[in-house]
Amino acid sequence: MLQRERPRLIETRNYKDFEAEIFLYDLSNQPWDNIKQLDDPNEMLSTWNTLFLNTLNTHTPIRKRVRNTEAPWITPDIKKLMFKRDNLKKKATVSETSRSWELYQKAWNKTNNKIQEAKLLYQYYIILIQVKNGIFPNDVKVAKVSPVFKTSDRKDRSN
Repeated sequence: MLQRERPRLIETRNYKDFEAEIFLYDLSNQPWDNIKQLDDPNEMLSTWNTLFLNTLNTHTPIRKRVRNTEAPWITPDIKKLMFKRDNLKKKATVSETSRSWELYQKAWNKTNNKIQEAKLLYQYYIILIQVKNGIFPNDVKVAKVSPVFKTSDRKDRSN
C-alpha cells in the first residue's frame, strides 16, 4: 500500500583500531616537499588533500552505512514501547527465566499491536486526505481489463 522512503547512505570512518603513532609516522613519510614546488594555491591544496586523505584512508577506511528513514507512523509512545521491549529481551536472554520471557512476549505483542494500529490509522488518514483533495492513490486507480472471448475460434474476426 504505502511505501516508505528509500534508505539513505552515510559514510563513516571507524576509529576503533586507529593507531595514532603509526598514522603520524606514515604522514611524516609523505612527499610534502612536492607541495612547495607548486605555484598555484589550488593545486597545493589539492595535492595536500590527496596526500592526507590517502594516508587517512589506509588507516581508517570509509565505510558506507545504510540508515533507514523513520516510518511516519512511529510515534514517541511507540518508541518507548520498543525501547522497553528491547530491554526486556536483553534481561530475558541474560536471566533465561520463564517469567522474564513471558514479560518480553507480552511487551513484544503489545508493541506490534500498537505499530499495526498506528500504521493503519496513518494509511487511513493519508487516503482520507487524498480523497478529500481529489487525489486518488495509484493503487486505487489501476484497473485491469481482461479480454472476453467468444466460445468460437479465437482467430475469428468477431472476437
